[in-house]
Amino acid sequence: MDDLKIKGKTLSEAFGRGTGYISDIRNGKCNPPIDRFWELIDAMEALKPGAKEYFASLIAKDCRSDKELENFDPDKIIDLIDEEQLSQLMFAVAKKLSDRAKTKQQKKANKNEDLLLAS
Repeated sequence: MDDLKIKGKTLSEAFGRGTGYISDIRNGKCNPPIDRFWELIDAMEALKPGAKEYFASLIAKDCRSDKELENFDPDKIIDLIDEEQLSQLMFAVAKKLSDRAKTKQQKKANKNEDLLLAS
């Protein structure tokens, strides 16, 4: 939230919750239910257009463990973004998949090269 330069008081007014609740979320003391989280993101988007895209990128970057992925709902993210953002997301996913494939190919080539050098 700090990156978006939205003050806690301003967000609490837009979100309809107290500043203490916003502070607890910001400081990791409180994890709101997913529906409340999306309401918070909507309030942030109303205050600062681009907030949804910003948080979608954070979610994509931070979803690394199976436990974190339990509540991950790509359909909700897709529903939250417009067509241009969806297009950008699709290109980003395609690039990530391509990069991963290249990395796997490079690791395989390095392994084969090591085997040849060892024999």
